[in-house]
Amino acid sequence: MKASTHSTVRFILSEIVGPDPETDGMVLQACGARIWRRRGAAPVMRWPGSRFDEPLPPLTGDIGSARALIARVLPDFWATSGLCALSGHASIGPDYNGSAGERLRQEWPEAEFHAGFDADLSPGDGPHRECAALLDCLLQALERKPTGAIA
Repeated sequence: MKASTHSTVRFILSEIVGPDPETDGMVLQACGARIWRRRGAAPVMRWPGSRFDEPLPPLTGDIGSARALIARVLPDFWATSGLCALSGHASIGPDYNGSAGERLRQEWPEAEFHAGFDADLSPGDGPHRECAALLDCLLQALERKPTGAIA
């Protein structure tokens, strides 16, 4: 996926005013999922290499779904997030201290990626803002993903 596409979806995330299934689909496509709609049915997605269709998760409306996407797309990354009256905020990064630390140091050099990726999206007008911040961080990481990195 082109970095410009990631940037476009990040801009859309910063502008949402509540949970948004259309934006959920854009984020999933930016992460590599294929999405389509059968006549008269809800949209479904399929990950590369999978033979099974799955319903679209409510990424912008459910923090657990946003975190699950991060775990799927960037395995062995840590994630932290929160919500206050001013903003939804999040950070993610490679967990160099975990069981995959050696692999992550090779794929995501610590000198370049130790600080991880951060987002602070205002206003803090609901849980969707925290979800959007987590997804923004994910897309930032994918924009800068080193060639050959698994995660």
